Amino acid sequence: MKLKDVLKIKEIEDLKVISGFKGKEQVITNINIMDNPDTVKWLQKGELLLTTGYLLKDDNELQKSLIKDLSEKGCSGLGIKLKRYIDDLPKIMLEQSKLYNFPIIAIPYNYSLSHISNLIYKQIYNKQRELLEKSIEIHKTLTQLSLQGGGLDSICSELVKIVSNPVMMVDDMGKLLCFKEKQGTFFPIERYLNINKNERVFTQSLIDNLPSNIHSYKKAIKKEYLLGGKKIAVRIRPIAGVGTLLGYIIIWETGRKLIELDYMAMEHSATIASLEIIKRKEIEATKYSIRRDFFDDLLEERITSEKVIEHLSEIHGLYLNRKSVAVVIKINNYEIVNDKSIFQNKNTLASIRNTIDKVSNALAIKENKNLVSIHRGNQIILFIQLDRINNSKYSKDISKKFMEKVYHNLRLNIEDINISIGIGKLYNRLIKLGDSFKEAVEALDIAEKLNYKGYLFQYEDFMIYNLLSSIENKSELERFYRNTIYRLYEYDKENNSNLVSTLEAYFKYNNNISEASKETFVHRNTFIYRMDKIKSILNTDFKDQNELFEMQLGLKAMKLLNV
Repeated sequence: MKLKDVLKIKEIEDLKVISGFKGKEQVITNINIMDNPDTVKWLQKGELLLTTGYLLKDDNELQKSLIKDLSEKGCSGLGIKLKRYIDDLPKIMLEQSKLYNFPIIAIPYNYSLSHISNLIYKQIYNKQRELLEKSIEIHKTLTQLSLQGGGLDSICSELVKIVSNPVMMVDDMGKLLCFKEKQGTFFPIERYLNINKNERVFTQSLIDNLPSNIHSYKKAIKKEYLLGGKKIAVRIRPIAGVGTLLGYIIIWETGRKLIELDYMAMEHSATIASLEIIKRKEIEATKYSIRRDFFDDLLEERITSEKVIEHLSEIHGLYLNRKSVAVVIKINNYEIVNDKSIFQNKNTLASIRNTIDKVSNALAIKENKNLVSIHRGNQIILFIQLDRINNSKYSKDISKKFMEKVYHNLRLNIEDINISIGIGKLYNRLIKLGDSFKEAVEALDIAEKLNYKGYLFQYEDFMIYNLLSSIENKSELERFYRNTIYRLYEYDKENNSNLVSTLEAYFKYNNNISEASKETFVHRNTFIYRMDKIKSILNTDFKDQNELFEMQLGLKAMKLLNV
């Protein structure tokens, strides 16, 4: 209890602070009686020292040092019985009391020191008993709310009633779980913060430099946060379960300063919230596991009944009347970004996958597309559904443009992470999603084989490569290459020329010399000269369509053979 509360006790209301009046806010944790000069050595922070003054009356050195020593110890005050051994307080003690804002209390002659101690201890005991009873009541209320299925929102609401301040709960990444504002507040938090669930509420600075070990939290940590041009005091307490950090409870002191009961309520809320978060995670994990098992069976073609697929797909969020495409997003280098330990790599991977889910889902909602996702190691598989469209080329373009937007949004959220995206073909029937998935994987595999630069690869752009790579006898593929493009490659090698790349550009720009020369930064006459050289080496006039097609296939075979 505070010193000012002691002065209100009826039985000892004659106690008077005669110096150091600002110290009335000092908190008393214990009472000690001074019966010898060495007592000062053993005093603890918050102790109120009582004395008859006998040791002080003839000891000038003790008079000079006592107040300074007590102040440095963090004691809460000094009570002296006057008119017994000391009539008036020594001048030096009064001066020191004012200097250190250290309270000195005059004790009437007829008061016993032990009686004063007993009365103060009784008050402390009664206050602690009252706090304990209220604390138990708060715990019962919060537990009941949880048992009734109220969840984090109801816990937040109850805590706001107790602490009369805005309360929010965030996960360990600072993303909002719930928020409740006190009605009629003069400083509404939601006017200045992004109060959207599952999104970051504040800058990282609020939870920076917090202790990493949850066991080191002896009490709520106080920090200041600049909001609307004003510094707001916040109290932060971790939400933990089985030694793992799950999030934080944050109380914004915009209404009033917190008192001891508020901190108790905060502690109970953190305990109940941890159970709610664990329960929520388990439910989500179970739902996800069931969904993943279904899609695994679908992708591996273990379900052959189209009716069963259609029924289960509806349960897991896919519609029957939409075109569907499978997309594979591969996270290539998360281990390089975080190479400290396997555990930390797993956490990094989980965080990246969650961000990809969030970004892709938000964009799908914005563009009125249906999306379901599952995870496989460092791969995120998206099943995207478009409205039924007859034009297949247009559908292909929509898929590509959508994933380009997803990629660019991801780059804003994930730094230094290299991802590649494979897109399968669109299908009208859900049973074909397995084929679309395999095509997306093949697009990534072929792009890697060919050492293609970029991040987005559509299966339909690699269909010829896929056909050629399916040839089991690789010597046949090599023979075909030697009969078509090999001589051109050898000429480049011997003469340090670039006729192969010239021919590739010619085909890439649909046999348009002007366009090809412009895009390759080569003068048109130089490009024509090179094309004439190619015709001479390959002994062709570029008029036979079959020969042109064979040359295009030869270029692709060359890449597949890693020449």
